[in-house]
Amino acid sequence: MRMRRLSQALAAVIALGVFGAAVLLAVVAVQYSRNDRPIVLPNPRGSYAVGRMVADWTDARRSRELMVFIWYPAPAGARGDHAAYIPGKWGTLAAEGYVVIPARRMETIAVSAIDGAPVAPGSHPILVLLPAMGRAPAHYTTLAEDVASHGYVVAGVAPTGSTRNIVFPSGRLVEGEYDPDASNAEFDRQVVQTWIDDAGFTVDQILATRPFADVADRARIGILGHSFGGAVAMQILNEDSRFKAAANLDGSPWRDPVRSLDRPLLILLAGQPPAVLGPFVPDDAEKLRAICKADRAGCEIQHYEQAGYADFSDDAVLPSRFPFPEHLLGRGRVNGEKFQRQVADRLLAFFGRMGRDTKGSRQ
Repeated sequence: MRMRRLSQALAAVIALGVFGAAVLLAVVAVQYSRNDRPIVLPNPRGSYAVGRMVADWTDARRSRELMVFIWYPAPAGARGDHAAYIPGKWGTLAAEGYVVIPARRMETIAVSAIDGAPVAPGSHPILVLLPAMGRAPAHYTTLAEDVASHGYVVAGVAPTGSTRNIVFPSGRLVEGEYDPDASNAEFDRQVVQTWIDDAGFTVDQILATRPFADVADRARIGILGHSFGGAVAMQILNEDSRFKAAANLDGSPWRDPVRSLDRPLLILLAGQPPAVLGPFVPDDAEKLRAICKADRAGCEIQHYEQAGYADFSDDAVLPSRFPFPEHLLGRGRVNGEKFQRQVADRLLAFFGRMGRDTKGSRQ
């Protein structure tokens, strides 16, 4: 009897092990299938085709070199080669350090933008895009292409020294080295100011460089940013009157408080932050409400409870190679493509009012 029970127990353990192995193999098979399919980013919905250029600009005043991704409206029916998600050696290096999908797949992500397409004639508003700390502007391609297809020039800045890795056309590699440090407030402020200056310099270049200088609507210049970039976008409204409106995508206030504003501000918040940020969210939310309340030109806060921090980037539409709950990767419980469209629609409605009855002065 005793031996029979032991045999039954052993058989149960073996059966459980076989079942577990079968489940694991099934998960691996599903993930392999997902990883083996081509990745094609959602098509932009506007009436314009989309072009993209990547500029290498040097600010002589600060001896600072910057890479800027520029998405812009192109004439309907424009033809040409589609842009690389991140070009050249930079793309290869970025793919190797990106854990969400295998490197070989990131390098072949298909985008809609046409490399170097002509700029559509007309007068186009300008939006500067600031990424999250460590990220590159290309990580917001879905959003940038959709907004550009509605007639905007979107200039995404890759802040040198803060972006994880940058490879300039000369072959020079600059690795990101900034890590927020609560014990070094002065250094943090310097980084914020550097990003503010990067955004201002980008506007200078857009307004002075053809073909964009010929089509730029100088009365409608705005800024949007994600995470740390969103915090800087709010701060810049106190610094540069050329920016008529700002949108903060899930960015917490950083360092110096944002003073009373006289230009419109839009704050879009996710409801599913990474676990490590959880303890700071209630306090940050209160700070954001205070900033919004003090905005004399109008401020709006919209909270997407089912979205995650990473859903504001292309992570929302990229398949994960890990069979883990998506919230561990900063994702929420939303349909990524639909959420990206919601955010784009909200930004287009907000910036569509840009420059109307707003005022401000350089401080």
